[in-house]
Amino acid sequence: MKTKVSLLVAVLFVMGCFAGTLLAKTSKEAAEEIKTSAKAKGLSDADARTSVSVLSELVDKGVPVDHALAVVTAAIDRNNSGPEIAAIAKSLGETVEKEGSAKEIAAIARMGVEKGLKGREIGKVMANVQASMGKDASARQLRILTKDLLDNGSDVDGLSVAIEAVGNSVANGYSPEESRKSVALVALKGIKSGLRGEALATEIRKEAQRGKGVHGETRRERTHERKTPEDVKERMKTPGGTSEPGTGSSWPGKPGK
Repeated sequence: MKTKVSLLVAVLFVMGCFAGTLLAKTSKEAAEEIKTSAKAKGLSDADARTSVSVLSELVDKGVPVDHALAVVTAAIDRNNSGPEIAAIAKSLGETVEKEGSAKEIAAIARMGVEKGLKGREIGKVMANVQASMGKDASARQLRILTKDLLDNGSDVDGLSVAIEAVGNSVANGYSPEESRKSVALVALKGIKSGLRGEALATEIRKEAQRGKGVHGETRRERTHERKTPEDVKERMKTPGGTSEPGTGSSWPGKPGK
């Protein structure tokens, strides 16, 4: 009986993988979709060609076709010009090339584009993603944070500083998830009170500097949480990972010495 069950599980697994392969788009199919979207939006031939070229460049840098297509399509839908689309793709591609975690980082860029962020603004977000991940922040947690903040009305200033703050918190010895929850709580509180732009960014920075630690735990006690198996795994080029966004308790701040 156990052998039959194991065989059935194996067959279902293989069928699932095969179905996923069939559903995944090829670069050629994605390029045709982009041409169709560009035409429907009235983009010039030059901008349409740029959009197709951008797709190819993103794939070459490690972004899966479907995720690259989603970013470029979102940019077209928001009436971005060819140069703007190229600028968005440039910072995304550079970040993926440096940090890996292609699916998560592409999702951050796509959500920003869908909320109307332009090339320079996406570049600002991507720069802080790189800085934060350089301090061992988790791309998955940054993606959850991005969704939380953008869905609640954050602008690029608040989002960028929040992403930076997560990295600083992780560098201070707190886990990526705990850091994300704490930063989100502060940022969302500021958004709810009407703060935007530099005022929101300043509030996040202020709370980060004022933090007093969590439960009296020391940096040494918490440092082991910085690198979880999940965080190591998502340094690969095309990791999975889905999770619902959410916020947590108080700002962790600096651990006691």
